[in-house]
Formats: sequence, structure tokens, C-alpha cells
Amino acid sequence: MPQILGCDDPSFGGELQTSSFDLGGLVGFGLSLDVGARAALNFDGMFNFGFSSVDEIRIGQANRNRAFMVTAGVSYAIGG
Repeated sequence: MPQILGCDDPSFGGELQTSSFDLGGLVGFGLSLDVGARAALNFDGMFNFGFSSVDEIRIGQANRNRAFMVTAGVSYAIGG
């Protein structure tokens, strides 16, 4: 199991050397379901992943940004 330390933890052993540039990608999907003449339910999902390491590589492990997001909503047609 990996050890998790805060940046201000004395056992961390120094400053966190971070990169000033990050390159990543984004993959997503969307779904809209009609629930009436003028309304729809909307669902979206996205996964963001980093290609480059955000800090110095330690013990053969690169730390990369990753995030997953899910949204849901209702939309209504106005006018027309």
C-alpha cells in the first residue's frame, strides 16, 4: 500500500518539485432523453487524464492528473 504524506509533513523530506506544464486529454459522452413535448433529461460524463507527470518521478512512478465527472440535469424548451 502506498504511503500518503502531506506536503507540510516533516517525513515528506523536502519541497515538492512540480512541473509548470501539464499535457492531458479529455474523453466524454452525453445522453439526452425526451420526457415530454418540451422537456428532456440530460446526462454527461467526462474523464480527464494527464499524459505528463506533474512532479519528479520517484521510484518509477509518475504522478499524473486524473478526474472523472458526471452531471445530470433537466432542460426545457422556451418559446417557439
